[in-house]
Amino acid sequence: MAGLKWENVMTSNERGGLGIGSLVSFNLALILKWKCRFFQGPRLLWVQLIKAFYGESGGFFRGCCPVPGESPWARVLDVGVKLHSSGVIPEDTWKRCVGNGRETRFWDDCWVGHRPLRMVFPRLGILDANQNCLVADRWVDGAWRWQWQRSILGGRTFASLQDLMLLLGDVRLTDCRDGWKWEIASDGVFSVAETRRWIDDHILPEGVISTRWCKVVPRKMNIFIWKLRLNILPTRFNLSGRGLDIPSIMCPLCGSEPETVDHLFWRCGVARDIWVAMFRWLQLPPGNFDHPSEVFDWIDDSRGSSNRRLVIEAVVCSAFWMIWRFRNDVVHESRKMRKEMLVDFIKDFAFVWISNRCKKVPNNWNLWFFCPLNAL
Repeated sequence: MAGLKWENVMTSNERGGLGIGSLVSFNLALILKWKCRFFQGPRLLWVQLIKAFYGESGGFFRGCCPVPGESPWARVLDVGVKLHSSGVIPEDTWKRCVGNGRETRFWDDCWVGHRPLRMVFPRLGILDANQNCLVADRWVDGAWRWQWQRSILGGRTFASLQDLMLLLGDVRLTDCRDGWKWEIASDGVFSVAETRRWIDDHILPEGVISTRWCKVVPRKMNIFIWKLRLNILPTRFNLSGRGLDIPSIMCPLCGSEPETVDHLFWRCGVARDIWVAMFRWLQLPPGNFDHPSEVFDWIDDSRGSSNRRLVIEAVVCSAFWMIWRFRNDVVHESRKMRKEMLVDFIKDFAFVWISNRCKKVPNNWNLWFFCPLNAL
């Protein structure tokens, strides 16, 4: 039975999921890549064709206005409008970076502010003597120079000119070429993977705690620890709470308390004996924990090198894993493991995983068997 919504599973590790990602966000990121191609290839034939139908801006920078038509390009534009209106990816995320201003159109490109200047100051755009002027054409000898079809003496047009000068107050041209910047990316370069993660972080729910991932244990064990910390393992108590009719909710190992996650992995007599043996083997004082998640908090706060904490975490994960396997053997009466051998199994599994996945830990079984922390 499912214990968690699929949307929570698809969420990134930092937000409490498994980082699978959604196909919806992947599809949206692929569609947005056409916007990147449009602006980065202004001389391509298909780009010229799009401009002939939708204008020099290709139909972008429309804000929340719907896009007319049912053409494939109209659907590309519609994706941008929906992401903008929902606040996921604003239109000005893809912005022109002006260097020398020789490749950026002053009125029609979005290079300052959130929209093209022609949309912000339509009166001034009409009055310009050169409708297709570049930024470099208006930047002369370190100052802005205008060529109007008529003099601007006052009124709304003069007020718009003052607002324009205020907007351009901090702009300075350099000797570098003009380019484009995708502000979502850390390096400014469009990436489908990074855009997909960005969309996922906005449309998928956030978990209660971030996902913990140990690099030296198998993936299935990391997923098991993720379920353990979220308390969605199919213990008898959890199955009963989901409406499943089971004969008993008592712990199958000791029978003294209901089989909750806290009891099975910590308070149960079998688990308690295992943890006492593990802490003695690690030569660490036994911890006083109420929940399995507190063990990982203790590991993060413990002193020592990162390799020392990595070894302790691998041993703890192995102990949780073997307790769960032994519990399943008891419930299903397979009897593949004996209680007396659990500690040896934990030592063996942890050594195999660490020795094969972490080269910084010495591969010495004799040192490991007596105390793994002394092998560092």
